[in-house]
Amino acid sequence: MMNIVCCVALTADIAAARQDHQPDKTGKRFSESPMKSSGTPMYSVLNINNIRTWARADGHSNHSPNGDNGLYFPYPHLGGGGNLVYQDGIVWGAKAYLDQALTQPAPNQLIRVGGGIYGVGTKAGWVNGSGASASPEPLTSPNNRIYRLRRDYTRPKYRSIEFDAADVNEIPYSSVTSGQVAAVIAQYEKDWAEWPIQLGAPYIERNGIPGYQQPPRLSWDFNSDSLISGNYDEPGIAGADHHMPADQVIWMAYNDLDSIQTRGFSRSLPLGLEVQKTTWAYSSSGSLYNLYFNRYRIINKGGVDLGNGSKGAFYPDSMYVCQWIDPDLGGFSDDLGGCDTTLDIEFSYNSQAIDEVFKAFSLSPPAIGYVLLQGPVIPSPGDSAVVGFHRRFGYKNIRMSSAALWGSGDPYGEPPNNDYSTNTGQWWKVLRGYAPLGNMSTPPIFYARPPGANPFYTHSGDPVTQTGWLDGLGTTYSVAPGERRILFTTGPFRLAPGDTQEIVIAVAAGLGADHLSSVSVMKYYTRFARRVQRGLFNAPRGPSSPRVKAVELDKEIILEWGSDISRVKETEETVIANEYAFEGYSIYQLPNSSSRLSDGVKIATYDKVNGITVVVEDQYDSQTGLLVPVVIQKGSDSGIRRFMKITS
Repeated sequence: MMNIVCCVALTADIAAARQDHQPDKTGKRFSESPMKSSGTPMYSVLNINNIRTWARADGHSNHSPNGDNGLYFPYPHLGGGGNLVYQDGIVWGAKAYLDQALTQPAPNQLIRVGGGIYGVGTKAGWVNGSGASASPEPLTSPNNRIYRLRRDYTRPKYRSIEFDAADVNEIPYSSVTSGQVAAVIAQYEKDWAEWPIQLGAPYIERNGIPGYQQPPRLSWDFNSDSLISGNYDEPGIAGADHHMPADQVIWMAYNDLDSIQTRGFSRSLPLGLEVQKTTWAYSSSGSLYNLYFNRYRIINKGGVDLGNGSKGAFYPDSMYVCQWIDPDLGGFSDDLGGCDTTLDIEFSYNSQAIDEVFKAFSLSPPAIGYVLLQGPVIPSPGDSAVVGFHRRFGYKNIRMSSAALWGSGDPYGEPPNNDYSTNTGQWWKVLRGYAPLGNMSTPPIFYARPPGANPFYTHSGDPVTQTGWLDGLGTTYSVAPGERRILFTTGPFRLAPGDTQEIVIAVAAGLGADHLSSVSVMKYYTRFARRVQRGLFNAPRGPSSPRVKAVELDKEIILEWGSDISRVKETEETVIANEYAFEGYSIYQLPNSSSRLSDGVKIATYDKVNGITVVVEDQYDSQTGLLVPVVIQKGSDSGIRRFMKITS
C-alpha cells in the first residue's frame, strides 16, 4: 500500500508563491586568529527551515559574525525563537607515521591533534596537489571563500529572501533594504554559476553524460522544478534519488597545513589534511523542517614536513574524530546534557521547565541533539557501509565510540593551551574516551561515574523516564545544572596518503510541551534522520508545484493548472522517496500574499476516485510522548479537476 502526498495550490491573492544577546563568553576561552582573505563571503548562514546556523570558511562553526550564538530555533527568521548553540566544531587526532608498516614515527610529534572549537587550527582553502607537491590555496585567492545555494531563490515562498537578507546582515527584518535583498540574490547567482565542482563540491548527475554540465541560469520561468523535468545536472546535493535535492546547501574547504595555526589551537604540528564540509537542509514540513546535516570529507593530501628537509604525506593510524558542542539553551547557566548509545546521540536540554529567553515567545525550552548518522568506514567482511549515498560492501561505518560532557562545577574542561604535552595530551585522552586530565605522560583515567556505569558513555541515562546515569544531580559524577559542553567521538581508523573518510552528522532541535518532552521530540527527529540516511537520503517531500494561471473576468476568477502537460505529468505521476504517491489537489484561500499555509482556509479538494478519502500521518504528541495518527487531508473521491471558478 502506498502512502499519499497531497499537492497544494495556493489561491485567493494568487500567492507568489530578533535576538537577545547574552554576555560574551570568549574571555575565558582561546583567542581566535582573525580571518584575512580576499574571498567574499567568508561567513554564510543556513536558514531554509526551522533552524538558523552559521558557518565560516576556515571551519569555525556555529558562531555568528558578530561573535554571538550560532544556532537559533524555532522560526528565527520570523522573530520567534531563541539561541540553542553558542558554538560547535570538530577535533581530530592520530598517530602519524612515515611508512605504511607504521614502524617509523613522524619526527618531533607522533601524536597530532587538529580541528577547532572556540579557536581553530585550520585555514580556509583547499589543498592543491598531493604528497610532496601539496600546498594550500592562498588566502588571497578570490575563490577561496564559502559557497551557498538555494534552489528557490528566483521564486521564493512568502518573503523569504527578505528574511534571508535580515539573517545575512544580522539585522531585524524591518530594517532590510532593497539593496541588501539584491545583494543576497546576486550572491546566490554568483555561487550557482561558480559552484566549485572541480574542487570537490557536490553536484547532482541527471543527464547521463559523464561529468558536470552547467545548467542554465535560473529565472522565474526556468526554475528549480525545470531542472528536474529537463534532466539537467545541478549544483548541490541529493541522495540516491536525484529528484529529491536539498533545498539549501553550503560548501567550504579548509586545511591544516599552517603549523603556526595548528600550534595555536593544540600545540600540535599538521597532519596534512583537507576537509570538505557540506551543510544542507530541506524546506519540507514535518521532521525534516527541524533538521540539518553536515558531511565532512577528510582527505589526506600531504604537504607536511617529513623531518629530513622534504615534504610528503603521513600514514595516520588510530585516528579519531570528535564532535564538540557548546550548547546554550536560552540562558546558559541552567543546562544539562546526556547521550543515547542506542541512537548515537549527544544532546543537551534545559534543567527547568521555564527559560526566560523562550518564555518571551511563550515557548517551552527546546532540546538540541547531534547524531552520528555515518561514521568512518573500516573493513568488515560480510557487512556494508554507506559512503557518498551508496552502499560499500565489505565495510562498516564506525559508531559513536565515546561520549562525554563537562561544565561548571566539575574538574574537566577544554584542554589548556599552554604546551604540547598538556594540550595535545589531554585532547588525545578525550578522543579515546578518557577525562581531560594530566598530560601526555600521565596515564589516562575515566570520568567520575556511578558504580556499574559504562565509563566511555557519560550521562547515558534517560531524562524523560528519570532512569540511568543522569546529569544535574549535584554529585561528583553528576554536577549541578549550569553551563555545559558536550561531545562524542568516533574511531579508530587509518587514513593513508590520498585516502578520504566521510562522516555525516545530523543536528535536530525538538520543542515539546516542557523541557523533558522536548528531549523526546528531538529524539523522534533523530530517528527520522536515521531513516532518511538508511534510505540513502531519499528524503520524502512534496511533488512538483502545479503551474497555476489566473484569468480575471467580470465578477469571477478562473484558476487553471492543467495546460502545462509536462508539469501535470511530473506532479501526478512521480513517486516520492519510493513510497509516496500523488492523491489530489487542495485549494486554499490565504489572508494575504505573505501568509503561511497554516493561516489559510481550504476551499476545495479534487482527489482521485480510488476509495481513499482521508490521508493519515503519524505525528509526535508532545503531551503524551507517543506517535498518534493525525488526519492531515480529507477528500470525497470527487475526481481530479485542474481548474476552478471563483465567484465570491
